[in-house]
Amino acid sequence: MNALLQRGAQRNRLEVKLFGGARMLKGLTDVGASNATFAEGYLRDEGLTYAGGSLRGDQARRVQYWPASGRARQILLPHQVVTPFEAERERVRKPPPAPAAAGELELF
Repeated sequence: MNALLQRGAQRNRLEVKLFGGARMLKGLTDVGASNATFAEGYLRDEGLTYAGGSLRGDQARRVQYWPASGRARQILLPHQVVTPFEAERERVRKPPPAPAAAGELELF
């Protein structure tokens, strides 16, 4: 914000669009919601105009933004089928392969 103002932006002409803040990993603190709440409070505290967007939820987003027109497009990405935690739990659950018996040869 300070960099924009230093370059001549006028606070009363700025519009803000917010995207993100999804809860991507269950079982952990909802950092996305905390970030979204902070961003909304920042806009209120700074007296900035909220021009739209999409916050919170449980899906990742891809956002395209065209600064000359202020146009933004959001694409919701498919839900991740296996979370990193589930993948790690599955890896740990599987027993390690049995060691080869003496004299056996393994080809790969």
